[in-house]
Amino acid sequence: MAVACCAIAGCGRSPSSDRSRSDSAALPVRSADSSDSAGPTDSAGTANLQSAVSILQGYYDAIDHKNYSAAFAAWGDSGPPGRPTESQFAHGYARTDSVRLSVGTPGRIEGAAGSRYVDIPVTVRAFGSDGETVYTGSYTLRRVVVSGASTAERRWHLYRATLVPHGLRAR
Repeated sequence: MAVACCAIAGCGRSPSSDRSRSDSAALPVRSADSSDSAGPTDSAGTANLQSAVSILQGYYDAIDHKNYSAAFAAWGDSGPPGRPTESQFAHGYARTDSVRLSVGTPGRIEGAAGSRYVDIPVTVRAFGSDGETVYTGSYTLRRVVVSGASTAERRWHLYRATLVPHGLRAR
């Protein structure tokens, strides 16, 4: 499956599990934060950015633990790009043994048409029996801020992924 969200698919299996944790501090996976702050410099903006980062960390933690239902759900109601089924999404990670996420400094929270967006730069290391593949790029997360939006819509969710592979490093 050639979908940005499944970019780390195709890595083989590896017995190593010590490389599977995020380099960032662990944060809760979901937040019902409905603050409408657009800037990361105030406490509400910082909490908002932490909520967005925690969704991304939770996504890779779910993949690392083979909890593909939770990873799939991190994309929100519309699902991952390319609209794979949950089964297709999981199959995309069949040869991935473990992943390690490094999160860069999130961009500024931007607003447009009743939504908030934030870009978060990442480096993802995917491990498998044939070696390690490193991906760099970013995720865009989105949340709805209009009145009448459901709690689920107000949560941050993965919206877009732009990841570039930098080749396979053999074991």
